[in-house]
Amino acid sequence: MFVRSRRLILIATITAGLAACTAAPGGEGEANLAPDMATENAPAPAGNTGAGVAPPAFPEDTPASTMEVPSGTALTVELTAPVSTETHSAGDEFQAVLTEALIIDGETVIRAGADVVGRVAVSQRAGRVQGVSRIELVLTRLGSSEISTAPFVVQADTERGEDAVRIGTGAGIGAAIGAALGGGDGAAIGAAIGGGAGTAVVLTDRGDDIQIRAEAPIGFVLSAPLIVAE
Repeated sequence: MFVRSRRLILIATITAGLAACTAAPGGEGEANLAPDMATENAPAPAGNTGAGVAPPAFPEDTPASTMEVPSGTALTVELTAPVSTETHSAGDEFQAVLTEALIIDGETVIRAGADVVGRVAVSQRAGRVQGVSRIELVLTRLGSSEISTAPFVVQADTERGEDAVRIGTGAGIGAAIGAALGGGDGAAIGAAIGGGAGTAVVLTDRGDDIQIRAEAPIGFVLSAPLIVAE
């Protein structure tokens, strides 16, 4: 009986001690866990990425400055090789160079010597369709920019015979000018075509083919605005 009473007293004492350790708010058991839990759940400071380093600032893209060359602007070019109704068909490309700098509002947009690419739009030999030779050239590229021009047109003049051609731009054909047969030194130098540019045109004695000589300045007119990056 005495032994049983001592056991009951011992169990009650242990139970009371455990309750005192676990039930009290802010007790030692909770204190050991609270710092870690508080640190884990604490919100990050505003503007912090979590690593203590601010996010990198990226510079905004700056749009490239451009200049518009208006429609109707005259271009003067020289062919690097002759183009004729005898050797060229519609769709053939030709090479040229810009002979006069393109200047807008006193600023040089494209310098003289820039590469030019063109295309033969029409090539008609004498005796076909209308019975007279006719050739039309257009420009398609100036430097690195695509362009659109009115056609440069040369047509044999049937009213004046074999020694004359008509030259013009666009759909119109200008007044007839003299032309030498066989491509001699007497080849005609045309009147102002496309902003003051002349031309050297030859009527060959073989079937009245038209030839535009190399290194002869010819004029074109832009038929659409040209946008050039500065």
